[in-house]
Amino acid sequence: HYRTPDGTWNWDTELFYSDVEGTTGSGASANLRYVPRRGDQHFVNVEYFDEQIDLDDVGFLPRNDILSVFYNFSRQEPDVENLRERRTFAFMRTDFNTDNTFIGGGVFANRRWTFQDNTRASVGFNYFPSYWDDRDSRGNGDFKLDDAWGASLRWNSDSARSVFYELRAGFTTETQEGSRSSLRAELTYRPIDRVSLRVGTRYVKRDSWLLWQGDTDFTTYSTEEWRPMIRLETFFTARQQLRLELEWVAIKARENDRFVTSGDGPLIPVGRDPNVSASEFVISDVTLQIRYRWQIAPLSDLFIVYNRGGSLPGASVESSFGSLFGDAFSEPQGEALIVKLRYRIGT
Repeated sequence: HYRTPDGTWNWDTELFYSDVEGTTGSGASANLRYVPRRGDQHFVNVEYFDEQIDLDDVGFLPRNDILSVFYNFSRQEPDVENLRERRTFAFMRTDFNTDNTFIGGGVFANRRWTFQDNTRASVGFNYFPSYWDDRDSRGNGDFKLDDAWGASLRWNSDSARSVFYELRAGFTTETQEGSRSSLRAELTYRPIDRVSLRVGTRYVKRDSWLLWQGDTDFTTYSTEEWRPMIRLETFFTARQQLRLELEWVAIKARENDRFVTSGDGPLIPVGRDPNVSASEFVISDVTLQIRYRWQIAPLSDLFIVYNRGGSLPGASVESSFGSLFGDAFSEPQGEALIVKLRYRIGT
């Protein structure tokens, strides 16, 4: 670690080395932060991990075999007319594997406005250049994906109020034609400091979700996805808490096109046998958890937890989302009531 006396420059570096069952690997990470004046900040991160490094026993590594460079510029402007604050962000990321192949990255820009009543609005734009995918085929050949771009909008009300909400919308072009659009809404109600109710949902529609099917085969699917959730937290006292959480994920997917990897370029469309029905699948997973915690004393707790989970792996895409939720919730695949007591003996 290094920091200049005035805080203008900050530098951090980490070196990694692993030896797992006789296989050794190495890596490094370096961060540089530069603050030329109040409100402006430049940040650079460089990471390198070779093909053999394995850190799973001590943490999480998204992938090895990568050289990544990330740059971020942010500007905070507190003295803007009719605004409490305005912030501007610009990002750039490039990822290469150790064969010097470009495997991902993009350019991102975002501006956020905070108004005098503490409501917030933001808009963002993203661009993803064409890149090579060296992982999804599971060793059956790299393939090149087209460039894509996207935009997002976000609105937040004042989070200090007893009722506040957040709205998001996003649009991104797909790498195999078509687009991906999403909507998200959340509402939080805090009548008193000890009670909080949060309700939200997210809807995503995709034209070409690319999925590996085995060997060199890939298929794109048109999909619809819902992700509603409810979370209730209550503090009876400073030592007693009750939390209820319900989450549901539902996806309907219908086959569009089929492809194979060529090994040296884009995926090759192979069409579908007209005598064979198009593939489709449905995911409907619902999880309910109710947890009570009582802190008997410092480092001494009583937990009572009820878990309930269900899914419908064989459901039809013709089923309504309402019936998918009802069937998954009413026919759970697992239920459990867990009681755990942790008590510290001694002073």
